[in-house]
Amino acid sequence: MKSTIELKPFQNQDQPAAKALILDGLVEHWGFLDESKNPDLDDIAASYAAGIFLVAWRDDEIIGTGAFNPHSEKQVEIVRMSVAKKMRRQGVGQQVLSELCRIASEKGYAEVILETTETWQDVIDFYLNYGFDITHHVDGDVYFKMDLKKRIVRVIEAYQAPYLDPIHVEQGEIVTLDLEKETSIAGWVWCTDARGKGGWVPKGYLKKQDETTAKMLSAYNAIELTIQVGELLTVYKEESDFYWVRNEDRQEGWVPIVHVELYKK
Repeated sequence: MKSTIELKPFQNQDQPAAKALILDGLVEHWGFLDESKNPDLDDIAASYAAGIFLVAWRDDEIIGTGAFNPHSEKQVEIVRMSVAKKMRRQGVGQQVLSELCRIASEKGYAEVILETTETWQDVIDFYLNYGFDITHHVDGDVYFKMDLKKRIVRVIEAYQAPYLDPIHVEQGEIVTLDLEKETSIAGWVWCTDARGKGGWVPKGYLKKQDETTAKMLSAYNAIELTIQVGELLTVYKEESDFYWVRNEDRQEGWVPIVHVELYKK
Protein backbone atom coordinates (compact mmCIF):
# COMPACT_ATOMS: atom_id res chain seq x y z
CA MET A 1 0.00 0.00 0.00
CA LYS A 2 1.31 3.45 -0.89
CA SER A 3 2.46 5.43 2.12
CA THR A 4 0.08 8.18 3.19
CA ILE A 5 1.02 11.80 3.82
CA GLU A 6 0.18 13.36 7.17
CA LEU A 7 0.16 17.07 7.95
CA LYS A 8 1.08 17.98 11.51
CA PRO A 9 1.85 21.15 13.44
CA PHE A 10 5.57 21.71 14.00
CA GLN A 11 7.08 20.15 17.10
CA ASN A 12 10.43 21.09 18.65
CA GLN A 13 11.91 17.73 17.69
CA ASP A 14 11.17 18.55 14.02
CA GLN A 15 13.63 21.47 14.06
CA PRO A 16 16.71 19.81 12.47
CA ALA A 17 14.85 17.97 9.70
CA ALA A 18 12.52 20.86 8.80
CA LYS A 19 15.39 23.35 8.65
CA ALA A 20 17.52 21.00 6.55
CA LEU A 21 14.68 20.39 4.08
CA ILE A 22 14.11 24.11 3.53
CA LEU A 23 17.81 24.96 3.22
CA ASP A 24 18.40 22.08 0.80
CA GLY A 25 15.66 23.50 -1.41
CA LEU A 26 17.22 26.96 -1.34
CA VAL A 27 20.62 25.57 -2.31
CA GLU A 28 19.00 23.64 -5.15
CA HIS A 29 17.35 26.80 -6.47
CA TRP A 30 20.19 29.25 -5.94
CA GLY A 31 23.31 27.09 -5.97
CA PHE A 32 24.50 28.61 -2.69
CA LEU A 33 23.23 29.46 0.77
CA ASP A 34 23.22 32.82 2.55
CA GLU A 35 22.83 31.91 6.21
CA SER A 36 22.11 35.51 7.17
CA LYS A 37 18.81 35.48 5.26
CA ASN A 38 17.26 32.63 7.21
CA PRO A 39 17.27 33.57 10.90
CA ASP A 40 13.68 32.36 11.36
CA LEU A 41 14.89 28.78 10.86
CA ASP A 42 17.18 28.88 13.88
CA ASP A 43 14.16 28.60 16.19
CA ILE A 44 11.09 27.72 14.15
CA ALA A 45 8.77 27.40 17.15
CA ALA A 46 9.56 30.92 18.33
CA SER A 47 9.55 32.43 14.84
CA TYR A 48 6.03 31.14 14.08
CA ALA A 49 4.50 31.30 17.56
CA ALA A 50 1.95 33.86 16.34
CA GLY A 51 1.04 31.82 13.28
CA ILE A 52 1.34 28.19 12.21
CA PHE A 53 4.13 26.02 10.83
CA LEU A 54 3.10 22.72 9.24
CA VAL A 55 5.23 19.71 8.42
CA ALA A 56 4.23 17.00 5.96
CA TRP A 57 5.26 13.49 6.93
CA ARG A 58 5.51 10.28 4.93
CA ASP A 59 6.22 7.36 7.22
CA ASP A 60 8.95 8.68 9.55
CA GLU A 61 10.32 11.37 7.21
CA ILE A 62 9.50 15.06 6.83
CA ILE A 63 8.90 15.63 3.12
CA GLY A 64 7.31 19.10 3.10
CA THR A 65 6.79 22.31 5.04
CA GLY A 66 4.68 25.46 4.94
CA ALA A 67 3.89 28.27 7.35
CA PHE A 68 2.14 31.58 7.85
CA ASN A 69 2.48 34.53 10.18
CA PRO A 70 -0.09 37.30 10.58
CA HIS A 71 0.50 40.69 8.93
CA SER A 72 -2.60 42.25 10.43
CA GLU A 73 -5.89 41.23 12.00
CA LYS A 74 -7.18 40.16 8.58
CA GLN A 75 -4.09 39.14 6.60
CA VAL A 76 -1.47 36.39 6.81
CA GLU A 77 1.65 35.75 4.74
CA ILE A 78 2.47 32.22 3.66
CA VAL A 79 6.17 31.38 3.69
CA ARG A 80 8.56 28.44 3.81
CA MET A 81 6.64 26.34 1.30
CA SER A 82 9.08 23.54 0.53
CA VAL A 83 8.79 19.96 -0.73
CA ALA A 84 11.53 17.33 -0.88
CA LYS A 85 12.76 16.90 -4.45
CA LYS A 86 11.73 13.23 -4.67
CA MET A 87 8.17 14.11 -3.60
CA ARG A 88 7.40 16.98 -5.96
CA ARG A 89 4.46 16.88 -8.38
CA GLN A 90 2.65 14.43 -6.13
CA GLY A 91 0.26 16.89 -4.52
CA VAL A 92 2.23 17.50 -1.31
CA GLY A 93 2.53 21.24 -1.85
CA GLN A 94 -1.18 21.57 -2.61
CA GLN A 95 -2.09 19.65 0.55
CA VAL A 96 0.10 21.91 2.67
CA LEU A 97 -1.21 25.08 1.01
CA SER A 98 -4.84 23.98 1.34
CA GLU A 99 -4.40 23.24 5.03
CA LEU A 100 -2.71 26.60 5.64
CA CYS A 101 -5.58 28.41 3.89
CA ARG A 102 -8.15 26.37 5.81
CA ILE A 103 -6.54 27.18 9.16
CA ALA A 104 -6.22 30.86 8.25
CA SER A 105 -9.89 30.98 7.30
CA GLU A 106 -10.94 29.21 10.51
CA LYS A 107 -8.94 31.74 12.53
CA GLY A 108 -10.87 34.56 10.89
CA TYR A 109 -8.29 35.86 8.43
CA ALA A 110 -9.70 37.18 5.19
CA GLU A 111 -6.65 37.41 2.96
CA VAL A 112 -3.48 35.46 2.19
CA ILE A 113 -0.37 36.92 0.57
CA LEU A 114 2.90 35.35 -0.55
CA GLU A 115 5.83 35.91 -2.89
CA THR A 116 8.22 33.91 -5.04
CA THR A 117 11.02 34.50 -7.54
CA GLU A 118 9.85 35.65 -10.97
CA THR A 119 12.07 33.12 -12.78
CA TRP A 120 10.40 30.13 -11.04
CA GLN A 121 7.61 29.72 -13.57
CA ASP A 122 6.48 26.33 -12.27
CA VAL A 123 5.99 27.82 -8.81
CA ILE A 124 4.16 30.83 -10.24
CA ASP A 125 1.85 28.53 -12.21
CA PHE A 126 1.21 26.49 -9.07
CA TYR A 127 -0.07 29.52 -7.16
CA LEU A 128 -2.06 30.87 -10.10
CA ASN A 129 -3.75 27.51 -10.63
CA TYR A 130 -4.60 27.36 -6.95
CA GLY A 131 -6.47 30.66 -7.16
CA PHE A 132 -3.97 33.36 -6.23
CA ASP A 133 -3.73 36.59 -8.22
CA ILE A 134 -0.49 38.43 -9.01
CA THR A 135 -0.52 41.90 -7.46
CA HIS A 136 2.88 43.27 -8.47
CA HIS A 137 6.55 42.62 -9.24
CA VAL A 138 9.46 44.08 -7.29
CA ASP A 139 13.20 43.46 -7.71
CA GLY A 140 12.82 40.07 -9.34
CA ASP A 141 10.04 38.81 -7.09
CA VAL A 142 6.37 38.15 -7.85
CA TYR A 143 3.76 39.00 -5.21
CA PHE A 144 0.43 37.19 -4.87
CA LYS A 145 -2.82 37.66 -2.99
CA MET A 146 -5.89 35.54 -2.43
CA ASP A 147 -9.10 36.63 -0.73
CA LEU A 148 -10.18 33.72 1.47
CA LYS A 149 -13.67 35.13 1.70
CA LYS A 150 -13.99 35.02 -2.07
CA ARG A 151 -12.71 31.54 -2.81
CA ILE A 152 -16.12 30.94 -4.28
CA VAL A 153 -17.37 28.42 -6.84
CA ARG A 154 -20.65 28.38 -8.74
CA VAL A 155 -22.62 25.18 -9.32
CA ILE A 156 -22.84 24.38 -13.04
CA GLU A 157 -24.47 20.94 -12.68
CA ALA A 158 -26.87 19.80 -9.99
CA TYR A 159 -25.79 17.03 -7.63
CA GLN A 160 -27.90 14.87 -5.33
CA ALA A 161 -26.19 13.68 -2.14
CA PRO A 162 -26.44 9.88 -2.34
CA TYR A 163 -26.19 9.08 1.39
CA LEU A 164 -28.28 10.80 4.06
CA ASP A 165 -26.45 9.48 7.12
CA PRO A 166 -22.93 8.47 6.10
CA ILE A 167 -19.89 7.56 8.13
CA HIS A 168 -18.46 10.16 10.54
CA VAL A 169 -15.37 8.95 12.40
CA GLU A 170 -12.75 10.30 14.77
CA GLN A 171 -8.99 10.02 14.61
CA GLY A 172 -7.80 6.60 15.74
CA GLU A 173 -11.06 4.76 15.02
CA ILE A 174 -10.87 1.41 13.25
CA VAL A 175 -13.00 0.99 10.13
CA THR A 176 -13.78 -2.00 7.94
CA LEU A 177 -12.76 -1.80 4.28
CA ASP A 178 -14.81 -2.94 1.31
CA LEU A 179 -12.20 -3.01 -1.45
CA GLU A 180 -14.60 -4.65 -3.91
CA LYS A 181 -16.95 -1.67 -3.90
CA GLU A 182 -15.81 0.66 -6.66
CA THR A 183 -16.33 4.29 -7.62
CA SER A 184 -15.48 6.04 -10.87
CA ILE A 185 -13.48 8.65 -8.93
CA ALA A 186 -10.02 7.51 -7.87
CA GLY A 187 -8.62 7.90 -4.37
CA TRP A 188 -11.61 6.75 -2.27
CA VAL A 189 -12.31 3.57 -0.29
CA TRP A 190 -15.69 2.42 1.03
CA CYS A 191 -15.48 2.05 4.81
CA THR A 192 -17.87 1.00 7.55
CA ASP A 193 -17.50 2.07 11.18
CA ALA A 194 -18.26 0.10 14.36
CA ARG A 195 -21.84 1.48 14.36
CA GLY A 196 -22.53 0.06 10.93
CA LYS A 197 -22.47 3.36 9.04
CA GLY A 198 -20.66 3.37 5.71
CA GLY A 199 -19.23 5.93 3.33
CA TRP A 200 -16.41 6.82 0.97
CA VAL A 201 -13.20 7.82 2.75
CA PRO A 202 -10.08 9.30 1.07
CA LYS A 203 -7.20 6.83 1.01
CA GLY A 204 -4.95 9.47 2.57
CA TYR A 205 -7.01 9.34 5.78
CA LEU A 206 -6.43 5.60 6.26
CA LYS A 207 -3.60 3.52 7.69
CA LYS A 208 -4.25 -0.04 6.68
CA GLN A 209 -4.06 -2.54 9.55
CA ASP A 210 -4.68 -5.73 7.56
CA GLU A 211 -6.62 -6.78 4.46
CA THR A 212 -9.99 -5.73 5.87
CA THR A 213 -9.40 -2.95 8.42
CA ALA A 214 -7.73 0.44 8.65
CA LYS A 215 -7.07 3.08 11.31
CA MET A 216 -8.26 6.64 10.78
CA LEU A 217 -5.30 9.02 10.69
CA SER A 218 -7.59 12.00 11.33
CA ALA A 219 -11.25 12.74 11.92
CA TYR A 220 -13.44 12.52 8.82
CA ASN A 221 -17.03 13.26 7.87
CA ALA A 222 -18.34 11.71 4.63
CA ILE A 223 -21.42 13.95 4.39
CA GLU A 224 -22.14 15.27 0.88
CA LEU A 225 -24.24 18.26 -0.13
CA THR A 226 -27.15 18.35 -2.52
CA ILE A 227 -26.55 21.35 -4.79
CA GLN A 228 -28.48 23.16 -7.50
CA VAL A 229 -27.28 25.01 -10.60
CA GLY A 230 -26.40 28.61 -9.82
CA GLU A 231 -25.66 28.14 -6.11
CA LEU A 232 -22.53 29.80 -4.76
CA LEU A 233 -20.32 27.74 -2.46
CA THR A 234 -17.26 28.59 -0.38
CA VAL A 235 -14.41 26.09 -0.78
CA TYR A 236 -12.45 25.08 2.32
CA LYS A 237 -10.44 22.09 1.16
CA GLU A 238 -9.93 19.68 -1.71
CA GLU A 239 -9.60 15.91 -1.67
CA SER A 240 -9.43 13.49 -4.60
CA ASP A 241 -11.65 15.43 -7.04
CA PHE A 242 -14.06 16.67 -4.35
CA TYR A 243 -14.35 20.01 -2.56
CA TRP A 244 -15.44 20.45 1.04
CA VAL A 245 -17.74 23.48 0.81
CA ARG A 246 -20.21 25.60 2.75
CA ASN A 247 -23.41 26.87 1.13
CA GLU A 248 -25.24 30.11 1.85
CA ASP A 249 -27.34 28.33 4.50
CA ARG A 250 -24.06 27.45 6.30
CA GLN A 251 -24.45 23.74 5.53
CA GLU A 252 -21.17 21.96 4.82
CA GLY A 253 -20.21 18.84 2.91
CA TRP A 254 -18.43 17.33 -0.07
CA VAL A 255 -19.32 18.07 -3.71
CA PRO A 256 -17.66 16.80 -6.92
CA ILE A 257 -15.31 19.37 -8.42
CA VAL A 258 -16.66 18.71 -11.93
CA HIS A 259 -20.05 20.08 -10.83
CA VAL A 260 -18.70 23.57 -10.08
CA GLU A 261 -16.56 26.29 -11.59
CA LEU A 262 -14.59 29.20 -10.15
CA TYR A 263 -16.89 32.17 -9.64
CA LYS A 264 -15.67 35.57 -10.74
CA LYS A 265 -17.80 38.68 -10.52
